[in-house]
Amino acid sequence: MNFFKHNNLVYLCIPKHASTFYSNIFQQHLGWENIDIYDIDWTTDKVFSHIMHPDVRHTKGTAQCISDLQLEEYIGHPLLEKLMAFAIFDSHSQPIVSYIGEDVCYKIDWIPLDVGNSDRLTNIFLKEHNVDIDVTTFQKENIAFKSKQNLYKIVSELKEKAKTTYYQHISVRNWFDRDYILYNDVICNIRPEFSTWKEISWLKNKGR
Repeated sequence: MNFFKHNNLVYLCIPKHASTFYSNIFQQHLGWENIDIYDIDWTTDKVFSHIMHPDVRHTKGTAQCISDLQLEEYIGHPLLEKLMAFAIFDSHSQPIVSYIGEDVCYKIDWIPLDVGNSDRLTNIFLKEHNVDIDVTTFQKENIAFKSKQNLYKIVSELKEKAKTTYYQHISVRNWFDRDYILYNDVICNIRPEFSTWKEISWLKNKGR
């Protein structure tokens, strides 16, 4: 788990949440310090990160693992197919809440990647915390290639098939319930249509 700190601002790197792109900005380009979670003062430090729908993250994380381990030839194998719907293969598909802890999750200023314009929201957040940059000026070198996008599609389809074929009598979502609760809490409280972070922030709106 990686954290990058500048003054009292801390970025949490979550796998599959545009983490390579933002880690490069904060560490390589801006020179933020790589710290441990135990170095964070949760009373004074401002911790932020990005978040996306849990099922989308799991799909992308599962595809990432298949690609990394060069298991594409086994796509469609009955055993792998059964696992596809809910298996946690590595940190890319591990639920966020179990990855960093539930208490920590509700102290983070989450920026959704799939609601509103995430680049705009990130720029607003950073500017209001005295980091005046435009993230769109940095090259997104880790955008998934067409082959990876195709793998996402295949994994998504196989997950749906597994849910209806093998697990129709149980809720596969149970394995990721706490991530769904967190994500829904963020989405219900964030206000991406506003222009200041005080108005946008899910943490501030939730506390009102």
